[in-house]
Amino acid sequence: MRLRFGECVLDTGVRKLTRAGKEVLLSPKGFRLLEVLADRRPDAVSQDDLRKELWPDTVMGGTTIARLVSEVRSAVGPDVGSSGELI
Repeated sequence: MRLRFGECVLDTGVRKLTRAGKEVLLSPKGFRLLEVLADRRPDAVSQDDLRKELWPDTVMGGTTIARLVSEVRSAVGPDVGSSGELI
């Protein structure tokens, strides 16, 4: 799937995020978080559902998710809205 939102393009086929035409590096879990959120847009995803998606066999605390959300927010930038278009 290729999804454009703001200045970003998320390409899950090649596991790549670009912003303003430049590749942005994300940790594997950060990329997976972005992938889950993109797949489920425009719906909200609960922390419990995120834990199940990202760590199916492990109990993780909320701060771990908060760190990943912070990583993804930094990667996509401050001006990204909730909409996106498949390309």
